[in-house]
Amino acid sequence: NGHYRTYIDNVLYKISGENYLRVDLFLSILNNYFNTGKLNEAADFLQNNIQIVMPLHRKNMLALCNALIDFEKNDFSSSLKNAALIKSNTGLYKDVLKVLILKNYYELKMTDLAAETSMNYRKSLEKNDKLTSANREILQNFVRYFRFLLKFNPGSSDEIKSIKRELLSKNSAEQKWLLRKFEELEGIY
Repeated sequence: NGHYRTYIDNVLYKISGENYLRVDLFLSILNNYFNTGKLNEAADFLQNNIQIVMPLHRKNMLALCNALIDFEKNDFSSSLKNAALIKSNTGLYKDVLKVLILKNYYELKMTDLAAETSMNYRKSLEKNDKLTSANREILQNFVRYFRFLLKFNPGSSDEIKSIKRELLSKNSAEQKWLLRKFEELEGIY
């Protein structure tokens, strides 16, 4: 995170006269805080740096980042409320938002809504010609394993271990979260 701080403090994000930090980089920095367990620092980063996001995206980015922070704090209802504040379907953060909403539905045990939303998302990924094949595969893998979580029937822990091994061999969005959820199921069964 020190490198990011240097990057921002020295305005190294300016490219060709651009004065704003790219949305994907902003989300990457925030995600780095999550990966290191620094949730308070993530919230501080958001509050101190949201003004360097392009004004057109600032309000939605604030809502999305607050939703992500709330999710990391296990405040799933608040995360979902913040996600609902986003008024744009821009490709810059559409997939991050969709995945976050699905994870919130799962955590809140809203399985019918999670199943319907994941099915619709899967169909939209198939039709989305703006995604690279690599990104499409990563997101489709997330949906596939997410749907495994929703449909999982009590069985042997061997079945869960097999799914976990398969998941580890694939590129998937939110792989750590999926593995954690399968491990929770493994502890139950």
